[in-house]
Amino acid sequence: MSELSDSDQGHDVPVLQGHAIGILNSLAECDAVVGALDVAGFSEARTLVFLGDDGIHLVQRMLEGSLWGETSENYLNECVAELTDGHCVVSVPVQNNNEAAAVAAIMTQFGGHGVNYFGSVIDTRLTS
Repeated sequence: MSELSDSDQGHDVPVLQGHAIGILNSLAECDAVVGALDVAGFSEARTLVFLGDDGIHLVQRMLEGSLWGETSENYLNECVAELTDGHCVVSVPVQNNNEAAAVAAIMTQFGGHGVNYFGSVIDTRLTS
């Protein structure tokens, strides 16, 4: 798992397109999700985990100059609020809506919520 919680030294922030992003309330839930995703074929090495102040900074940088639209910006602001409350945000690269749905199903098994898929044309909220 790639944790982007080290001090923010200009890391490349992920492009939203082609990612399923979800919120987990604890590090234990996050670890369980990352492990389950890896078993399901979503490589742990490509899964990004945003934590703490540095996670907040990185998500905020994703918002800079954003042309994503109001819905996507609202979602990223929701992620910032969740990170501020001490929760984790997990981003998983996916090929399509079916893979995103599989990621959402795994995340919800471990308490994940607010899973969103950023597709090539449309963004889809997969879980509440």
